[in-house]
Amino acid sequence: MFSKFVAHFGRELYSRKYGRSAIRLALRSGMGRRAAIHAISQQSAPDQRILVRKLVELAKPETQLQFAENARKIASKNNQGQYLDIYWLILASSAAVESAWELLSDPDATSHIRGPNSTLNRVYAQAITAFELARYKDAVAAFLKVQDREPDELRLNHDYLKAAYSASKVVDKDLALQFFARQYVKNELPKADPEPLLRHFILQRISHDTLTTLSPHLASAAADQKQLRIGVFFLSSTEALGHAILDPYHFLALHRRRFDKIFFIGPARASYRPGSRTCIDIVDHFGAYLETASDPLLNLSWMGLGSFEIGPLDFQIQVHRGQDENNQLSWSSPRKRTSISIELVVEHYWSLLREVVHRSLDPEDGFRHNAWHLDLPRSLEQMGTEFCHGEGIDLEKPFVVLHARDRHYHNIGKQSYRDADIRNYIPAIQHLLKAGYQVLRIGDESISRLPIESDSYYELPFMDFYGHHLDPFFISRARFMMGCQSGPCAYARAFGVPLLSVNAILHYTLLPAPMEMACFKRYFRADGKNKQVEELDIEQALEAGVAHFDNSHQFNIARIELRDASSEEILASVQDMIDWLDKPSLRETALQKSFRKAVARHAAKLAKKGYQLDLPIGNFLGIALPGYRLSPTVAAMRQKQGPSAAKARRPAGTRAKGKRAGPPRRAAADA
Repeated sequence: MFSKFVAHFGRELYSRKYGRSAIRLALRSGMGRRAAIHAISQQSAPDQRILVRKLVELAKPETQLQFAENARKIASKNNQGQYLDIYWLILASSAAVESAWELLSDPDATSHIRGPNSTLNRVYAQAITAFELARYKDAVAAFLKVQDREPDELRLNHDYLKAAYSASKVVDKDLALQFFARQYVKNELPKADPEPLLRHFILQRISHDTLTTLSPHLASAAADQKQLRIGVFFLSSTEALGHAILDPYHFLALHRRRFDKIFFIGPARASYRPGSRTCIDIVDHFGAYLETASDPLLNLSWMGLGSFEIGPLDFQIQVHRGQDENNQLSWSSPRKRTSISIELVVEHYWSLLREVVHRSLDPEDGFRHNAWHLDLPRSLEQMGTEFCHGEGIDLEKPFVVLHARDRHYHNIGKQSYRDADIRNYIPAIQHLLKAGYQVLRIGDESISRLPIESDSYYELPFMDFYGHHLDPFFISRARFMMGCQSGPCAYARAFGVPLLSVNAILHYTLLPAPMEMACFKRYFRADGKNKQVEELDIEQALEAGVAHFDNSHQFNIARIELRDASSEEILASVQDMIDWLDKPSLRETALQKSFRKAVARHAAKLAKKGYQLDLPIGNFLGIALPGYRLSPTVAAMRQKQGPSAAKARRPAGTRAKGKRAGPPRRAAADA
């Protein structure tokens, strides 16, 4: 009875203005956590998941682990599966997903299960944990088990969409569409063969919502045309800048010539972060962006479902001439007929890249990556030019755009392996300045300032009137960009700007700019028994599967650590990049050729394995395409150093002792 009271009181408290702070405070005490666990145990399986998720979201990482440990102790003391269930759910919802997966994949854990909901909750926890760890085959298998037991429960937290996304990553489009449909189709379905009906209902819903969005714009699109073929692509990357520009770029590169008119459908522009909103302004230059509030349409952008046809539809279009003296509408005559066919291209970033690579490598296909690029709309050109004139940036003088991702970027812990220490860039920046370049550093106000005194060095986030909407202008005008495989470098790829990827990461989705040079992070693997660390060369790292790692959890499980490039290596890579730009026909060194051959061998292995891969959609390696080179000097430096010298290097992410560098000369009010 007391547990039910606690649950009811907790719900009421959660809905109050200051209630969440009170719950957060209660979770910091053992008594509060134990009371919450007993209250959760009295709920139904779906409510348990909702309560656990909400409570874990309110707790700090250390409190989450204490919360899970309390549940484990109660389960051990009472020998009741319902508390073990709660332990699994807390771990699955917490930052400790690696520990959760280790427990959930242990067959001996099932011997402690008691009660009707225990197996279901355990499988649900497996599905969510596998999804977070990017173990998509395991996630699909677990989601199917939950669906078979309780098909409606996966709808509560949009879990069917996670299942659909997972199915698209294992290249099962039919299953992905089925999962997607179950999120929105609530009709009674036949138990024997529900798939055809699910497909019918969801395509009917998608078609209806798409036509509702398009209908106000069809008359103007069809003007003076007897036949019209329309392409529709779905966008909703309001946060991730890279997806906001690269998804539509690759769609346009692949498909723009097949359509008379293109529409992009996505959420309200106001919902985008400033940087991502600028991407919409750029793609609006190539196809009209239309806003929708349809939940199915908004979630299509993260799905790889294929293409679907609507039509051909026979339209009778009249031109409105105005009103006569009796306020009657006047229309043109005769009526014009237009046959309109609409193709919905439902592909996400990964499936688009897969198509780009496979078609580019096919000698029978005329498509080639980097044969076409985006350009800036005139409005952004004008804003960028005015800003540069006002701030003294000389557009007639060469400049380099610098972006280095740090721990403040997105503040996403599971992506921390992509962060870098900006202090290692100082010698390279000073070299560029001495060579006559201007250096424009982009980012936000959370970046660490560098103690560089120069009239040609600009830390834009601290300057008046700077905004992320200007970044594409700077990058499009740069001689080259120093990027780090994070958000803004997507502009360099979409615009065809030469790119130096500093602290680069091996990843299958990296499709090179026309001229791209890499200064990779270094890969180290720990021996769990002897605690020895060995450095992996590029080919060894590829064989270890790092090109398919999408989060820090995967690196931790594989005992692989990434370390930043040194300041000497970054400087050398900048010098190599300038040499290549000065002489584009520069021949590759033996080490560069060796790297390219190693990449080609691994790409061939991925293509051959196909669905046998743990990540079937990743049966390609983007850097196998033309245009990608290893920094030759950095490669030679690392070969000369050898693995023993590399072991003594300080790991990336640790700080050297000493005071933080003071602010540079250039500082301004907030933009």
